[in-house]
Amino acid sequence: LLASNCPASCTRILFGNMGLDWSDVLQPKSYNNVSRVLSITIGNSFNIDPLALDGSATNACFATTCSASLTTTNANDIIIAHIGIQQAAGDLISVSDTAGLTWTLRKEFNTSQSIQHTYEYYAIATSALSSDSITATADTTRTIFIIAFGISGANTVTPFDTHASLPATGSTAFATSLSIPISTNNANDFIIGLFANGGAGATAGNTYTLIQTASTGPMTMAEYKVVSTTQTNLAVNETVVSSQPLTGIADAIVQASGI
Repeated sequence: LLASNCPASCTRILFGNMGLDWSDVLQPKSYNNVSRVLSITIGNSFNIDPLALDGSATNACFATTCSASLTTTNANDIIIAHIGIQQAAGDLISVSDTAGLTWTLRKEFNTSQSIQHTYEYYAIATSALSSDSITATADTTRTIFIIAFGISGANTVTPFDTHASLPATGSTAFATSLSIPISTNNANDFIIGLFANGGAGATAGNTYTLIQTASTGPMTMAEYKVVSTTQTNLAVNETVVSSQPLTGIADAIVQASGI
């Protein structure tokens, strides 16, 4: 937004809540006092659509299928589905949705902990989603946990940070916290932690924001934070109210290229 009373030497442009320093990206070229039209040239590249959470949904079911209804605001989102299956013999057969997205398994993590199978799936949504029913289908009746969420401003061609540590996993038999260290190659990333716990009462790690939880006693939880510098051994972590089995997947989604 251009200030309405911008003087001839126009020294300030307002970009709402985008957090941009205009002097880094725009060079004033000329200003017409009558029409109040400012001509500018682009300096350094910048991102008009920063990384952000774009809607979330959750559910937990004792059934063969379990669905969560996700609505997003933006087109060209990365959609993440964090799924847990409690039983040892359980297996996730497929992920599908009513919008007809193509789902890809990013990571499967199997342990002997309470929720013994955890999965990270992703899809690209070229249009905003309206009550899109995202369904996890198991091999038979199981306790299924599903958390789905959208990420706007991400690179839809190569969504994930390419560092060799990613996606990372961690687990512990009984503890009140779990920390998964990750490193990144890209500066501007959307860091996610996808956790599964033997009991309730999980809290997102310090500096992370809770996305959703899904619970039937045991629970899953998703959290995120946005970073603007490359990370070395960044702790993706959670805490719980009492000692219990904990597992998790940590990952990083990269920002789309600027202009």
